[in-house]
Amino acid sequence: MSSKNLVDKKLVNSLTPSAQLVYKTLQLNKKMYVGDLISKTSYSPRTIRNALRQLKNVHLVIQVPDMMDLRRHHYAINTNIAF
Repeated sequence: MSSKNLVDKKLVNSLTPSAQLVYKTLQLNKKMYVGDLISKTSYSPRTIRNALRQLKNVHLVIQVPDMMDLRRHHYAINTNIAF
């Protein structure tokens, strides 16, 4: 296991359970909208937004604009992270 994966795992384990589940859900589904995350996790919109905020603050997740509708964003795992 690479050192990046170890750091990712420690960082993810330090987050709230809801942020951990959102992160794992994004790992399985590559990119998702908030509504998709709500459906997959059964969490409330507020819980999803708080989890995404935590994940963005530690740079594990990125927010990407939807080029077909710039009012919407999808979320994905940040693959450009450098520790």
